[in-house]
Amino acid sequence: MSGNSFDKIRSSINRGITTISVKTSSSIEKTKIKTHIESLNMEIENIMLHIGKEAYSIWNSNSEDYSKLSKEFLLIQSKMKEIESLTVELNLIDQRNEQILGHNMIYSPGEGNEGVVCQNCNTQYAQAINFCPKCGSQIKK
Repeated sequence: MSGNSFDKIRSSINRGITTISVKTSSSIEKTKIKTHIESLNMEIENIMLHIGKEAYSIWNSNSEDYSKLSKEFLLIQSKMKEIESLTVELNLIDQRNEQILGHNMIYSPGEGNEGVVCQNCNTQYAQAINFCPKCGSQIKK
């Protein structure tokens, strides 16, 4: 085999290892976040159940003072905001992966895009990335 064939094999292996590493790491991160979101949703359900029991107790005692439930409502609201924040974090992980792996970022010369060029294989990319998806080389900035 010629040196060029070995370079292609090495490049392919590097690209595969980079992809596996990034996807494994992000999968673990995403699983932790999704588990936390699920836990928060269960806490919200339990709080709502408690609110329902308390509301019935207040109604049953012919009272109209539901003010002691406001603390529970605020707790639900804070948990919902945390879920929103975690959902944004999930989306950022996907965006980061696309940037690292370079999906859909290759562009043709002359399009007027400012991007980066892999010093190893000379492939051009529309945005800054850390590793070249084509050859697996680290992109020097």
